[in-house]
Amino acid sequence: MPPLAHIDLVHLLSWWPVLGRLGPDAKSWVVEKLQGHPRSVEWLEAMLAQKLAAVTAPGAASGPDIDREAVAALFPPLVARIDEDLVLPRLFTILGPAVRAFVQRVGVLSRPAPWTAVLVLEDEPGTALRAQQAGLVSPFEGLGPEPLWGALPMVLDKAGALTPDQQQSTHRRLGRWFRERWEQDPATAAGWAEPAAHHLLAAQEANAAWEPTQRIVIALRGAGRYREALAWVERVLNCGPRGTERGLALTFDAQLRMAAGDLSPRIETQLEEALALVPPGDRSFALNELGKLQRQSGRLADAARTLEASVNDAIAVHETEDHPDVAASLHALAGVLKDQGDLAGARGRLERSLRITAKVLGTEDHPDVAASMHELARVLEAQGDLAGARDLLERVLRIEECVYGTRDHWSSAVTEESLAALLLQQGDENDRPRAVQLLVHAYRTYQSQLGDDHPLTRALAKRFGKAPWRPARDDETPRPWSCATLARMTAATVSMAALRLSRRVAGTAARAALDTKRSSADASRRRPRRAAASCSR
Repeated sequence: MPPLAHIDLVHLLSWWPVLGRLGPDAKSWVVEKLQGHPRSVEWLEAMLAQKLAAVTAPGAASGPDIDREAVAALFPPLVARIDEDLVLPRLFTILGPAVRAFVQRVGVLSRPAPWTAVLVLEDEPGTALRAQQAGLVSPFEGLGPEPLWGALPMVLDKAGALTPDQQQSTHRRLGRWFRERWEQDPATAAGWAEPAAHHLLAAQEANAAWEPTQRIVIALRGAGRYREALAWVERVLNCGPRGTERGLALTFDAQLRMAAGDLSPRIETQLEEALALVPPGDRSFALNELGKLQRQSGRLADAARTLEASVNDAIAVHETEDHPDVAASLHALAGVLKDQGDLAGARGRLERSLRITAKVLGTEDHPDVAASMHELARVLEAQGDLAGARDLLERVLRIEECVYGTRDHWSSAVTEESLAALLLQQGDENDRPRAVQLLVHAYRTYQSQLGDDHPLTRALAKRFGKAPWRPARDDETPRPWSCATLARMTAATVSMAALRLSRRVAGTAARAALDTKRSSADASRRRPRRAAASCSR
């Protein structure tokens, strides 16, 4: 806040219970001395209130009179100005070490928190209220009706810092509180997951932090923000999780690295370790990721064996074929069979996966259904059934618009890209304007949601016959293509791009995106699955 004018300070002093009792001469003296920051007035009021409480008789209706000398006695003689540098240290001294330690712990909060979370930081009952009444803990506007609380930077600066051990202990208190709130309040669980994971990881409690972290990772991955999701998984792994939590974290780490284009050999080592750690219900998740790695590395025979084992493992664990884990494994296996040229086998697995998913969910309006339909469309295209592939991709777009409530979603953009390539491949001049429109919209969506440097954004531009980044001059940073550039491309260039797109089978960003679109069944297995609400068409 900016400093207040003198007349505003006079009015402000009158509103406070203690400072409002000052006479005109005392008010004039305080106004001249005050720096003008409203918080300085609040803290000065708290100091006077504490001093008066010490000399007021029990049960008295009011304390002794307050004059200029009473205020001046709070500060060293000849002090030129009364500001936070002067008021805050003296206020902490008056309130005592318990309040100072409490405010130091409040400084550990990653963001303002509910009052009940702030109370967890008390060592002595009533400390939080005393700090709040003195203006050392301030309210902030939250998203709901309940205000959030924290301390201003200038207060934390004067309170001092905790030792590393004290900081870790405070993070542990906060992390456990936020995790408990996250478990108890599913309706607002997303809002508690981030602080729960942050504080538990800062307290080096990796196993306790994993489940809220997994919630964050799934949300970020669903938005295509792979590197942000990967950073959370790496934080967990750096804290040394054990057992099941380590196995799942290793599997997510592998999945996200592959989605970001990393196929380094260490990923296979991680997945082998994960398979030894995860419980039976999660083995198919780890096997699926291992099969995807083998597929993207060109080891199709190994991938087929791994994914067939994943299918059989899921059926054995769940004692039925009608389970999302089985459907997810069948979907992954179909992609490998397609790469091997077994189009009939791939089609059979995808149709089987779709039947299971529709039966389990009770609706086709779900991202898993859309992803399997998308992959089935690619198989039909490879078999030469372009009309059937087109019909499926149109259905996928409708499902995704229903599920996400908009076409401006990166997952829909992947479908638009595939549909545009198919329309151009069919060669109907009447479809060409729509194909270009779909490609431009897909590129714009990738740019806005995933960024210019994302593999999907770069791959779409690269498929149009030129590198997406033209050479830059020494004084210039590289710039991506604009949507207008795509729209101006010749029909021959666009058609050749479509042909190249239809022939790409191994290691492409588009296929990785399809794998990611379908991976929600794998990653969600530790949470109850709920069927998506049906959308009216």
